[in-house]
Parts: sequence; C-alpha cells; structure tokens
Amino acid sequence: MDLAHYVIKAVLVEGQSVDDVCAAHDISRSWLYELIGRYRELGDEGLKARSKRPRSSPPSVATI
Repeated sequence: MDLAHYVIKAVLVEGQSVDDVCAAHDISRSWLYELIGRYRELGDEGLKARSKRPRSSPPSVATI
C-alpha cells in the first residue's frame, strides 16, 4: 500500500485526525485534503501518480 492510500485510510476509515496523520507522515494539510478530494471524486483512480508535465507550453517570443 502506498502512502496516499495509507493516509486516506487513516483519515476516512480509521477516523484519525488530519493534523495527526500529517504530523506522523510529514505531509502538508493541503496535500492531504487534495488527496481526500481526489479520492472522493475518482476513487482509487484519483490516487494514481500524475504527470508534472505542463498541459501546454506557450510559444516562445521571437527575438529580432
């Protein structure tokens, strides 16, 4: 079980507090709340690793 699944289970199933889980695993509250939101919206699919590549790349400015 990876960290994302573990912390989601700790908060949603076991009822541990978000603050306690964040402190125990050295993660931010905002990251944990983002994981919880993705899990509630998409289930296990929402916890899969996502690409950090930008969706688009603005064209470079032509230099003269």
